[in-house]
Amino acid sequence: MKEQKHLRRLQDQHNKQQQELKRSRSQTEKQIELPEFLPDDIMTDIQTLGVNDEYTEKKNTYKKFDDEKDIRALKIEKLKALKKSRSAAIQKGPVRVQVHTTINKKQVPMAERKIVGSRDKWLHRKSLNRK
Repeated sequence: MKEQKHLRRLQDQHNKQQQELKRSRSQTEKQIELPEFLPDDIMTDIQTLGVNDEYTEKKNTYKKFDDEKDIRALKIEKLKALKKSRSAAIQKGPVRVQVHTTINKKQVPMAERKIVGSRDKWLHRKSLNRK
C-alpha cells in the first residue's frame, strides 16, 4: 500500500515537471519575435497604388436579374425539371427503377416506406443482441 502511494507521488511529480516544461516552452515561443521579411518599400508601394487594385476588388458571384419575372421563371423551370426527373421512374417487376439526370448530382432518391422499414428491421434484429 505504501509502495503504491510512493509510486503515485513520483508519477505526480514527474507529470508536474513535464507540465512546467511545456508551459515554459510555450511562453518562450510566444516571446520570440519574428524577423521582418518584407522591406519598408512594399508598404509605400501599396499606399501609392491605392485600395482599388484589380486584385483587391471583390467580384460579384451572384446573378443579378432585372425583373422578378426572370427569377420566378427560373425557379419554375427548375421545379419542372425536378418533377420530370422524379416522375421518370419505371416499374420493373417488384423494383422501381429511377435514373438520375445531371440536374443535381447530390440529389438523393426518395425514401420508400417499405424499403426503409425492411432495412430497419434487419439492422435492429434480436440476434444482434445475443453474444
